[in-house]
Amino acid sequence: MANPVLGTILTEQNQGFETKKELFVKLEEELERPVISFYTSFTYPVMLEDADVAMLEDILRTIVCRKGLLLW
Repeated sequence: MANPVLGTILTEQNQGFETKKELFVKLEEELERPVISFYTSFTYPVMLEDADVAMLEDILRTIVCRKGLLLW
């Protein structure tokens, strides 16, 4: 994989937040934009619920996205 940060995130997709936190910080620095991660099931079909939408909306209201953002 050409991007080592992205490769590490994909390798560790089953790890908890603390494992990924440093990787997402590096990704934000490299892309110069906020990174928001939202995970559901990789196995079962999942639909966003109202609580998920409200959480994402709250996050989006607190960040500056003049250069865009990455929703992972």
